[in-house]
Amino acid sequence: MTARRLPPLNALKAFDAAARNGGFRAAANELNVTHSAIGRHVRGLEARLGVTLFETAKNGVELTEAGWFYAERIADALEDIAVATDDICGQFGTDRLRILAIAGVCSKWLVPRLQSLIDEFPSLTIIAEPFTDVEDWEMGDADFAIAFGRLENRECEMLFHQVFFPVCSSTYLERNGPLTEPQQILKSDLLHEDYGDWWRQWFACNGLRYQQRTRSILWNAAQTLDAAIEHQGVALANMLLVGSDITSGRLVRLPGKPLEDDAYWLIWRDGKPRVGIAHDVANWIKAEIGKSAVAE
Repeated sequence: MTARRLPPLNALKAFDAAARNGGFRAAANELNVTHSAIGRHVRGLEARLGVTLFETAKNGVELTEAGWFYAERIADALEDIAVATDDICGQFGTDRLRILAIAGVCSKWLVPRLQSLIDEFPSLTIIAEPFTDVEDWEMGDADFAIAFGRLENRECEMLFHQVFFPVCSSTYLERNGPLTEPQQILKSDLLHEDYGDWWRQWFACNGLRYQQRTRSILWNAAQTLDAAIEHQGVALANMLLVGSDITSGRLVRLPGKPLEDDAYWLIWRDGKPRVGIAHDVANWIKAEIGKSAVAE
Protein backbone atom coordinates (compact mmCIF):
# COMPACT_ATOMS: atom_id res chain seq x y z
CA MET A 1 0.00 0.00 0.00
CA THR A 2 1.33 3.41 -0.91
CA ALA A 3 0.98 6.43 1.35
CA ARG A 4 -1.01 8.37 -1.23
CA ARG A 5 -3.92 5.92 -0.91
CA LEU A 6 -4.35 6.71 2.79
CA PRO A 7 -6.80 9.49 3.70
CA PRO A 8 -5.81 11.89 6.49
CA LEU A 9 -6.01 10.18 9.88
CA ASN A 10 -7.96 13.05 11.47
CA ALA A 11 -10.63 12.67 8.78
CA LEU A 12 -10.87 8.94 9.45
CA LYS A 13 -11.15 9.55 13.19
CA ALA A 14 -13.89 12.14 12.66
CA PHE A 15 -15.84 9.81 10.35
CA ASP A 16 -15.41 6.84 12.70
CA ALA A 17 -16.62 8.89 15.69
CA ALA A 18 -19.61 10.21 13.74
CA ALA A 19 -20.50 6.71 12.54
CA ARG A 20 -20.25 5.18 16.03
CA ASN A 21 -22.10 8.02 17.75
CA GLY A 22 -24.78 8.51 15.14
CA GLY A 23 -24.07 12.13 14.27
CA PHE A 24 -21.65 15.03 14.06
CA ARG A 25 -22.48 16.67 17.38
CA ALA A 26 -21.91 13.53 19.41
CA ALA A 27 -18.66 12.93 17.51
CA ALA A 28 -17.57 16.50 18.26
CA ASN A 29 -18.21 15.94 21.97
CA GLU A 30 -16.18 12.73 21.95
CA LEU A 31 -13.20 14.27 20.15
CA ASN A 32 -13.53 17.68 21.84
CA VAL A 33 -13.62 19.63 18.60
CA THR A 34 -16.36 21.78 17.10
CA HIS A 35 -19.37 20.39 15.27
CA SER A 36 -18.23 22.23 12.14
CA ALA A 37 -14.78 20.61 12.35
CA ILE A 38 -16.34 17.14 12.16
CA GLY A 39 -18.38 18.28 9.16
CA ARG A 40 -15.28 19.63 7.38
CA HIS A 41 -13.38 16.39 7.94
CA VAL A 42 -16.26 14.25 6.70
CA ARG A 43 -16.87 16.42 3.62
CA GLY A 44 -13.17 16.32 2.80
CA LEU A 45 -13.17 12.54 3.15
CA GLU A 46 -16.22 12.22 0.91
CA ALA A 47 -14.54 14.40 -1.71
CA ARG A 48 -11.40 12.27 -1.57
CA LEU A 49 -13.32 9.00 -1.84
CA GLY A 50 -15.84 10.25 -4.37
CA VAL A 51 -18.76 8.78 -2.40
CA THR A 52 -21.43 10.08 -0.02
CA LEU A 53 -20.95 8.70 3.49
CA PHE A 54 -23.76 10.53 5.29
CA GLU A 55 -27.13 11.81 4.18
CA THR A 56 -29.47 14.25 5.82
CA ALA A 57 -32.04 12.66 8.13
CA LYS A 58 -34.88 13.92 10.29
CA ASN A 59 -32.74 14.15 13.42
CA GLY A 60 -29.44 15.08 11.77
CA VAL A 61 -27.50 12.70 9.55
CA GLU A 62 -27.32 8.97 8.99
CA LEU A 63 -24.91 6.66 7.20
CA THR A 64 -25.49 5.77 3.58
CA GLU A 65 -24.96 2.22 2.38
CA ALA A 66 -21.43 3.20 1.37
CA GLY A 67 -20.97 4.81 4.78
CA TRP A 68 -21.94 1.62 6.60
CA PHE A 69 -19.55 -0.38 4.44
CA TYR A 70 -16.64 2.00 5.05
CA ALA A 71 -17.34 2.42 8.79
CA GLU A 72 -17.20 -1.34 9.39
CA ARG A 73 -13.94 -1.71 7.48
CA ILE A 74 -12.03 1.16 9.08
CA ALA A 75 -13.24 0.44 12.64
CA ASP A 76 -11.17 -2.74 12.78
CA ALA A 77 -8.21 -1.00 11.16
CA LEU A 78 -8.25 1.86 13.68
CA GLU A 79 -8.51 -0.60 16.56
CA ASP A 80 -5.53 -2.53 15.16
CA ILE A 81 -3.50 0.71 15.06
CA ALA A 82 -4.44 1.52 18.65
CA VAL A 83 -3.53 -1.98 19.89
CA ALA A 84 -0.24 -1.97 17.95
CA THR A 85 0.63 1.43 19.43
CA ASP A 86 -0.03 0.20 22.98
CA ASP A 87 1.97 -2.97 22.32
CA ILE A 88 5.05 -1.26 20.94
CA CYS A 89 5.06 1.30 23.76
CA GLY A 90 4.75 -1.47 26.33
CA GLN A 91 7.44 -3.69 24.85
CA PHE A 92 9.99 -1.25 23.45
CA GLY A 93 9.12 2.20 24.70
CA THR A 94 10.40 4.17 27.65
CA ASP A 95 8.33 6.16 30.10
CA ARG A 96 7.08 9.10 28.12
CA LEU A 97 4.73 11.99 28.52
CA ARG A 98 3.12 13.94 25.70
CA ILE A 99 2.24 17.57 26.23
CA LEU A 100 0.07 19.35 23.67
CA ALA A 101 0.45 23.13 23.83
CA ILE A 102 -0.79 26.10 21.85
CA ALA A 103 2.03 27.26 19.55
CA GLY A 104 2.99 30.47 21.34
CA VAL A 105 3.23 28.80 24.74
CA CYS A 106 5.04 25.79 23.27
CA SER A 107 7.83 27.73 21.55
CA LYS A 108 8.07 30.80 23.79
CA TRP A 109 7.56 29.28 27.21
CA LEU A 110 7.74 25.47 27.24
CA VAL A 111 10.67 24.83 24.89
CA PRO A 112 13.05 27.24 26.72
CA ARG A 113 12.27 25.29 29.92
CA LEU A 114 12.39 21.85 28.37
CA GLN A 115 15.90 21.04 29.58
CA SER A 116 14.97 22.02 33.13
CA LEU A 117 11.93 19.76 32.87
CA ILE A 118 14.07 16.89 31.59
CA ASP A 119 16.58 17.43 34.40
CA GLU A 120 13.74 17.32 36.93
CA PHE A 121 12.40 14.05 35.49
CA PRO A 122 15.48 12.26 34.06
CA SER A 123 13.72 8.92 33.48
CA LEU A 124 11.01 10.49 31.35
CA THR A 125 10.88 11.14 27.61
CA ILE A 126 9.02 14.42 27.05
CA ILE A 127 7.11 14.98 23.81
CA ALA A 128 6.13 18.64 23.35
CA GLU A 129 3.75 19.14 20.43
CA PRO A 130 2.38 22.53 19.33
CA PHE A 131 -1.01 23.23 17.80
CA THR A 132 -2.19 26.42 16.12
CA ASP A 133 -5.92 26.11 15.49
CA VAL A 134 -7.66 27.17 18.70
CA GLU A 135 -11.05 25.99 17.39
CA ASP A 136 -10.11 22.70 15.74
CA TRP A 137 -7.67 20.63 17.76
CA GLU A 138 -7.82 17.20 19.31
CA MET A 139 -6.39 15.92 22.58
CA GLY A 140 -5.45 12.59 20.99
CA ASP A 141 -3.13 10.59 23.24
CA ALA A 142 -1.64 13.64 24.97
CA ASP A 143 -1.48 13.32 28.75
CA PHE A 144 -2.63 16.91 29.05
CA ALA A 145 -2.82 20.09 26.99
CA ILE A 146 -2.05 23.75 27.58
CA ALA A 147 -4.68 25.69 25.67
CA PHE A 148 -6.09 29.20 25.38
CA GLY A 149 -9.59 28.87 26.79
CA ARG A 150 -11.05 25.86 28.54
CA LEU A 151 -12.91 22.95 26.98
CA GLU A 152 -16.37 21.86 28.05
CA ASN A 153 -16.70 18.32 29.40
CA ARG A 154 -13.01 18.23 30.36
CA GLU A 155 -11.26 18.63 33.68
CA CYS A 156 -9.46 21.98 33.41
CA GLU A 157 -7.19 23.97 35.70
CA MET A 158 -6.51 27.66 35.08
CA LEU A 159 -2.79 28.32 34.64
CA PHE A 160 -2.39 31.98 33.74
CA HIS A 161 -4.81 34.86 33.27
CA GLN A 162 -3.86 36.78 30.15
CA VAL A 163 -3.15 40.50 30.33
CA PHE A 164 -2.07 41.93 26.97
CA PHE A 165 0.29 44.86 26.45
CA PRO A 166 2.32 46.13 23.46
CA VAL A 167 6.00 45.27 22.95
CA CYS A 168 8.67 46.04 20.39
CA SER A 169 12.42 45.77 20.09
CA SER A 170 14.65 48.55 21.39
CA THR A 171 15.97 48.97 17.84
CA TYR A 172 12.47 49.53 16.48
CA LEU A 173 11.79 51.97 19.29
CA GLU A 174 14.94 53.95 18.48
CA ARG A 175 14.03 54.08 14.79
CA ASN A 176 10.34 54.87 15.19
CA GLY A 177 9.94 56.41 18.64
CA PRO A 178 9.01 57.94 20.81
CA LEU A 179 6.17 55.57 21.66
CA THR A 180 5.13 56.95 25.02
CA GLU A 181 1.35 56.85 24.60
CA PRO A 182 -1.24 54.68 22.79
CA GLN A 183 -1.91 57.41 20.19
CA GLN A 184 1.69 57.08 18.95
CA ILE A 185 1.47 53.27 18.95
CA LEU A 186 -1.65 53.56 16.78
CA LYS A 187 0.52 54.99 13.99
CA SER A 188 3.19 52.28 14.28
CA ASP A 189 3.72 49.06 12.33
CA LEU A 190 1.33 46.75 14.15
CA LEU A 191 1.96 43.01 14.00
CA HIS A 192 -1.06 40.71 13.87
CA GLU A 193 -1.72 37.10 14.77
CA ASP A 194 -5.42 37.47 13.98
CA TYR A 195 -7.55 39.78 11.86
CA GLY A 196 -7.08 42.74 14.17
CA ASP A 197 -9.57 41.92 16.92
CA TRP A 198 -7.05 42.04 19.77
CA TRP A 199 -5.56 45.34 18.60
CA ARG A 200 -9.05 46.82 18.28
CA GLN A 201 -9.82 45.71 21.81
CA TRP A 202 -6.55 47.06 23.19
CA PHE A 203 -6.98 50.48 21.55
CA ALA A 204 -10.63 50.61 22.66
CA CYS A 205 -9.43 49.86 26.19
CA ASN A 206 -7.19 52.91 25.80
CA GLY A 207 -9.93 55.15 24.40
CA LEU A 208 -8.92 54.91 20.74
CA ARG A 209 -10.48 53.52 17.59
CA TYR A 210 -8.41 51.25 15.37
CA GLN A 211 -9.09 50.25 11.77
CA GLN A 212 -6.86 47.44 10.54
CA ARG A 213 -4.43 48.37 7.83
CA THR A 214 -2.03 45.43 7.87
CA ARG A 215 -1.31 43.41 4.75
CA SER A 216 0.15 40.43 6.59
CA ILE A 217 -1.07 38.11 9.34
CA LEU A 218 1.44 35.87 11.07
CA TRP A 219 -1.30 33.73 12.62
CA ASN A 220 0.27 32.65 15.91
CA ALA A 221 1.94 34.38 18.82
CA ALA A 222 5.33 32.76 18.32
CA GLN A 223 5.71 34.13 14.79
CA THR A 224 4.36 37.53 15.77
CA LEU A 225 6.81 37.91 18.64
CA ASP A 226 9.70 36.68 16.50
CA ALA A 227 8.83 39.45 14.03
CA ALA A 228 8.85 41.98 16.87
CA ILE A 229 12.27 40.75 18.02
CA GLU A 230 13.46 41.23 14.43
CA HIS A 231 12.45 44.94 14.63
CA GLN A 232 9.47 44.61 12.26
CA GLY A 233 6.89 46.33 14.45
CA VAL A 234 4.81 46.31 17.62
CA ALA A 235 3.08 43.17 18.90
CA LEU A 236 0.60 42.44 21.66
CA ALA A 237 1.87 39.97 24.23
CA ASN A 238 1.52 38.75 27.78
CA MET A 239 4.17 38.19 30.41
CA LEU A 240 4.08 34.42 30.06
CA LEU A 241 5.28 34.69 26.46
CA VAL A 242 7.69 37.65 26.67
CA GLY A 243 8.88 37.78 30.27
CA SER A 244 12.34 36.44 29.39
CA ASP A 245 12.56 38.65 26.29
CA ILE A 246 11.83 41.75 28.37
CA THR A 247 14.36 40.71 31.03
CA SER A 248 17.04 40.12 28.38
CA GLY A 249 16.29 43.38 26.57
CA ARG A 250 15.19 41.72 23.33
CA LEU A 251 11.80 43.38 23.76
CA VAL A 252 10.56 46.53 25.49
CA ARG A 253 7.15 46.88 27.11
CA LEU A 254 5.34 49.98 25.86
CA PRO A 255 2.96 52.13 27.91
CA GLY A 256 -0.81 51.89 27.88
CA LYS A 257 -3.62 50.31 29.83
CA PRO A 258 -3.34 46.50 29.60
CA LEU A 259 -6.14 44.45 28.09
CA GLU A 260 -7.51 41.64 30.24
CA ASP A 261 -8.62 38.58 28.30
CA ASP A 262 -9.18 34.84 28.72
CA ALA A 263 -6.72 32.49 30.37
CA TYR A 264 -4.43 29.57 29.58
CA TRP A 265 -5.78 26.31 30.93
CA LEU A 266 -4.30 22.91 31.66
CA ILE A 267 -6.71 20.35 30.20
CA TRP A 268 -6.57 16.70 31.19
CA ARG A 269 -7.31 13.85 28.84
CA ASP A 270 -10.42 11.92 29.80
CA GLY A 271 -9.59 8.92 31.93
CA LYS A 272 -6.03 10.08 32.63
CA PRO A 273 -5.12 9.51 36.30
CA ARG A 274 -4.40 12.69 38.25
CA VAL A 275 -1.58 10.91 40.07
CA GLY A 276 1.86 9.63 39.13
CA ILE A 277 4.33 11.18 36.72
CA ALA A 278 1.79 13.16 34.69
CA HIS A 279 0.50 14.76 37.87
CA ASP A 280 4.06 15.57 38.98
CA VAL A 281 4.93 17.18 35.64
CA ALA A 282 1.71 19.18 35.67
CA ASN A 283 2.55 20.47 39.15
CA TRP A 284 6.05 21.45 37.95
CA ILE A 285 4.54 23.38 35.04
CA LYS A 286 2.05 25.13 37.31
CA ALA A 287 4.84 26.15 39.67
CA GLU A 288 6.97 27.51 36.80
CA ILE A 289 4.04 29.42 35.37
CA GLY A 290 3.45 30.85 38.83
CA LYS A 291 6.95 32.33 38.71
CA SER A 292 6.13 33.94 35.35
CA ALA A 293 2.93 35.40 36.78
CA VAL A 294 4.87 37.09 39.58
CA ALA A 295 6.78 39.14 37.01
CA GLU A 296 3.56 40.68 35.71
